[in-house]
Amino acid sequence: MARLTEKDFKKDVSSKNFKNIYFIYGEEKYLVRHYSNSLIEKITGKNPSDFNFQKIKNTDKVDNIIQSAEMLPLGVDIKCVFVVDYDINALSENELKKIIEFISDIPMECIVVFALPTLSFDTKKIPSKWKKFIEAVDKYGIILNCEKRTENALEKQLVSWAEKLGVKMYPNVANKLIKMCGTDLLVLRNELEKLCAYSGYTEINADMVADISTKNFETNIFRLSTAIFGGNSNTAFEIIDILFYQREKAVSIFAVLSLAYIDAYRVRVAYESGKNIAELSKIFKEYKGSNDFRLKNAEKNCSRISTSSLRKSIDYIAQADKILKSVKVDERVLTENLIAKLLLLAGGKNLD
Repeated sequence: MARLTEKDFKKDVSSKNFKNIYFIYGEEKYLVRHYSNSLIEKITGKNPSDFNFQKIKNTDKVDNIIQSAEMLPLGVDIKCVFVVDYDINALSENELKKIIEFISDIPMECIVVFALPTLSFDTKKIPSKWKKFIEAVDKYGIILNCEKRTENALEKQLVSWAEKLGVKMYPNVANKLIKMCGTDLLVLRNELEKLCAYSGYTEINADMVADISTKNFETNIFRLSTAIFGGNSNTAFEIIDILFYQREKAVSIFAVLSLAYIDAYRVRVAYESGKNIAELSKIFKEYKGSNDFRLKNAEKNCSRISTSSLRKSIDYIAQADKILKSVKVDERVLTENLIAKLLLLAGGKNLD
């Protein structure tokens, strides 16, 4: 039926002229969540019953989606089935065929919303299974691609959000916030809300942005290491995006990241030797006082990865640092390559 812009999608949802199938995806995950939630609320209301709203996990079978859609709604005319982060590319050919046939014949009493709030696929060279799925949705329903916004569009969005919160914010101040925090809408929204409170809900100026929104470099690396140890690749690469947007140097990233791995390795070795983290504070001066939190975080991180993978990870960080300091290289490519390797090791992959 249609691939809509954000503006047309909002109009279509407001009109409640619903189609039976929707697919919401794209690089800007904040918008994917926002538009998915607003659509579902329009369909079901704020507090739908479990009979009329079902959320399908990405681990569920295709048959579960079909069965959920075929169950009649209770007490209302329409029910909604929300399918989250479903990896179409991982389906067998038979399962893909089932999904496509289902899309062409969804019961009139049901609206199915597929959304990718964290999952992504290559939109420049779309995999064949995703392409077939998108073509089927395009034929019978609505598609919304939430693309990354331009800097100018982000400025307007921040000014608009501030205005809705009763706060004055000029575009040049909004631009300063973008320069300091990157282009991720969720990060920007959180920072804006903090600034609104900081301003007393009056006006946000450039000095306030400098005071409260300067992203602490070590804090970002702390978040990066936590994301890597937890196997959260999306968050890890989003943080890398922010760091390079803020023009941080790879040498600094490697230096602080290596500390997180050394902390985790020290905790692991201490436990394997029958010691505890309190004893590490006595041995290493840097953990005394306020830095004790590093050991507590390391304790959590090292529980997610094997000792051999910790050693290999530290080796990979050292190798990347050596390359950076010995030859001319694209810092971002080198950093992203390192992060990919660390994520694989954290996931238990053997890179030998």
